[in-house]
Amino acid sequence: MEIMTFNIDEDRRNLVDDKQNFNIDFHDSKYNWLQARQYEESMRQVEVHVVHGNGSPVDLTGVNPVFEGWLPEGLYRIIDAKHSVMIDAQNGIFRFDFPAPAFQIAGSYKQAFFRLMKDGMSVTTLEFSLDVMADKVISGLVPSDYMTPFEDLYLKLKDYIVKSNGDFDTAMTQWKKDVANLITGLNDDIGGINLTITEIKTQLASLEDKIKADGLATVADLTNMLNPIIDRLDKLEAKEKSSDLLTDVGGGIRDIFTGQISNMKARINPDLVNIGMINDVHYTDRDSFWGPDNDAETGITHLLNIGEVSEKLDFAVSVGDNIDDNNKDNHFSIKRIEDYGMTWFTALECPAAVLLGNHDDNSSHAKSSGATGNDYLVPDSKFIQAYRQNVNLFGEKRNGNSNYFYYDIPNKKVRVVGINDYENPN
Repeated sequence: MEIMTFNIDEDRRNLVDDKQNFNIDFHDSKYNWLQARQYEESMRQVEVHVVHGNGSPVDLTGVNPVFEGWLPEGLYRIIDAKHSVMIDAQNGIFRFDFPAPAFQIAGSYKQAFFRLMKDGMSVTTLEFSLDVMADKVISGLVPSDYMTPFEDLYLKLKDYIVKSNGDFDTAMTQWKKDVANLITGLNDDIGGINLTITEIKTQLASLEDKIKADGLATVADLTNMLNPIIDRLDKLEAKEKSSDLLTDVGGGIRDIFTGQISNMKARINPDLVNIGMINDVHYTDRDSFWGPDNDAETGITHLLNIGEVSEKLDFAVSVGDNIDDNNKDNHFSIKRIEDYGMTWFTALECPAAVLLGNHDDNSSHAKSSGATGNDYLVPDSKFIQAYRQNVNLFGEKRNGNSNYFYYDIPNKKVRVVGINDYENPN
């Protein structure tokens, strides 16, 4: 068994010069390497040691090593989360048993590494050189993507059908739940989603042929069963195409938030009640009051952040001080309110509402400046229109066009109550 030792503090490799073809040069790097023959399986094992710069072991307690690779010729990928065995976690040692799909194409891997996952996050990657020697004597494997999460899922479907004694409705109901959970677990990585879409469509086509041949369901029944899944796949395909629709709002989601958003999405448990809340955005379009960072000017982009996780939320609410007050008449305040409402209800994909704070109607500034009359104040009619209080988009209950409301989350026996809580009643 080959032993690989990775120093997570000091190991390095040269950057890729040919970015278009992405050919990694290990020539001047002191790097781990592995060589195998096409179609080898199980016996090709490596023992991996992970250490710090001073040679002390890295504690791998709670870590799941995943092998990920871009196969020779650059057409297929492998993500294997089930063939690692933790030998001594506290001393940083695990074993990986490479499956046959890892050696299906002869040549040098475009890229190969172990990704160490913990609590749904990528802790580090351990990169190495992987060469597959040709086997001209035998052949048999058809090249393809190999993703163990989906392979496990497809085996589940076949098992469900057997256990349900041909009751396809029952089997498909359970499998659709598993499909949804798998897609959720991909952390919305576009590349991973596209691979999953391709695999699911291939397996669904095969399943459809089998069902028709065996007479397990009529064509009409099959169409009704598959339509919700196909609709979900179409939405996933559209997600990549529409991912830039909101980039013109304040410059889009800022780079500093992308990693945090992905981590948050991975942690959301769909079996629990998930309510998103945002407050004190203080969105404004004046850049002199808040200093050079313009934090409030870019505040509206925070709505895009919560929008990115909203498909996993049961409800979302913005709880006040959505915009900043204004030292002139209400003209600019009304404009910001309209910006806020349009962005909020466009970006979010879950039931949602907007509540008010003491800055939203501009009365706090009018009070502090001693202004009189209604020219400073934003009338209720503007909030009713901008925050959709007159249409009840999601079945929420209001007192006429009131800002306050309640909303019952379906199937979870939880009621959300929104209160119009004005902080400066005098």
